[in-house]
Amino acid sequence: MKRFLIFVSLNLMFLYPKLTQAEEQAQELPTETSFKVQVKPGKSHEICFKADKGDTVEWSYDSTQTVDMNIHLHMDGEVFTPIINKGITKDKDSIVLNRADNWCLMWTNISKSGTLIKGKWSLKKSEN
Repeated sequence: MKRFLIFVSLNLMFLYPKLTQAEEQAQELPTETSFKVQVKPGKSHEICFKADKGDTVEWSYDSTQTVDMNIHLHMDGEVFTPIINKGITKDKDSIVLNRADNWCLMWTNISKSGTLIKGKWSLKKSEN
């Protein structure tokens, strides 16, 4: 019985630091995501994510054609769009989100030919 208890105690001693290390690695996942997408004329590309109130979303992109870009959420059958950029080919900006919800970044190709959109976005969690 003593051997069993010593064995379990030693295993727990070595297992606990591994769990802590795994938790730290999960928190150190990349905070920035790159994307590269081809969008047909009149079509959209959307990136959606869950965020908390006070989180900051940052984005930057370049498009080979003119696009409309927005950040939005769907709320009670309505679309709430705090940022709308119309007819641009590049942008770099950020917003602090005013509510916890599922948010989306969206690009709509308003040109008559396909466009290549390359960029990156990140979600920085609030300190609160």
